[in-house]
Amino acid sequence: MTLKEMNLDDLSADANYLVGAIEGLQVITHYYTGVSTNESTERIEGVLMAIHCFAEKHASNIEAYGTNEGSE
Repeated sequence: MTLKEMNLDDLSADANYLVGAIEGLQVITHYYTGVSTNESTERIEGVLMAIHCFAEKHASNIEAYGTNEGSE
């Protein structure tokens, strides 16, 4: 998506996706509580990395959106 195509609806949807991902992480963490295996740790770490990447992208989009709005 280009900066011109980005709008508040897109940013809001992305924020909601982040909330859902974090809720999913809470479920996974609860499921694996007390289970200490390499597989469970790797799964949780994978979910954390995905959420982190998406959160960074979302933050960049918000920053770019704010800069774009100020220039119009």
